[in-house]
Amino acid sequence: MSYSKKLYKNVVLPQCKDKNKKIDDQGICNICREYSTASSNIKLNSVDNLSKEERRQILNNKVQKHVKHCTNPKYNCVVAVSGGKDSLMTLYVAKKRIRIKSCGIFIDNGFAIDEMKENIDNASKILGVDIVTFKTEYLKGLFRVLLKSKKEIYYCRVCHLLIDFYVKRFCKENNISLLLGDIRKVKRISVKMSYSGYIAYLILILLRLLEKLSGI
Repeated sequence: MSYSKKLYKNVVLPQCKDKNKKIDDQGICNICREYSTASSNIKLNSVDNLSKEERRQILNNKVQKHVKHCTNPKYNCVVAVSGGKDSLMTLYVAKKRIRIKSCGIFIDNGFAIDEMKENIDNASKILGVDIVTFKTEYLKGLFRVLLKSKKEIYYCRVCHLLIDFYVKRFCKENNISLLLGDIRKVKRISVKMSYSGYIAYLILILLRLLEKLSGI
């Protein structure tokens, strides 16, 4: 692929032959223009227009609605943690700022590095929060098969589905309705679903079968 000398003004990237990307006279590509328009429309009715206190009150009201009806005597909130700064900050906010009885849950997909586990362990000790860990080796074998297929697969989606499955199952088993974290929603299968989406859907079915057969 050849590149011209023309650069994208916002993202500072060279223009390529991608037909879906066009730069206007001001050096702004069509994607940035579309994003700017969409974000402007969203902000009109966004919580971003509210004060910090108003936003905090909205959050507290939503949290208390779940906490009030929680029947679990030990925890009333689950925070999905990965070992990264975003999820650990969420755990901190839940414990120290909102002050709810939080439990962290970590899904070790078999590829977790020591630094991730160390970060989670440190956060658990500093905040005084219990961490529940689910470990599985299924993905290593699955990824080996998928790599050999040489198909274009969004592998992150596979892990997202695994996390979604275990975290939501834990919440259901422990009667906890408040879940904080970046948990992707599993979409229903359709004709337009991508190959990776179809694989993810099949994995969900496989996990449920394994759960019934082996009690995982």
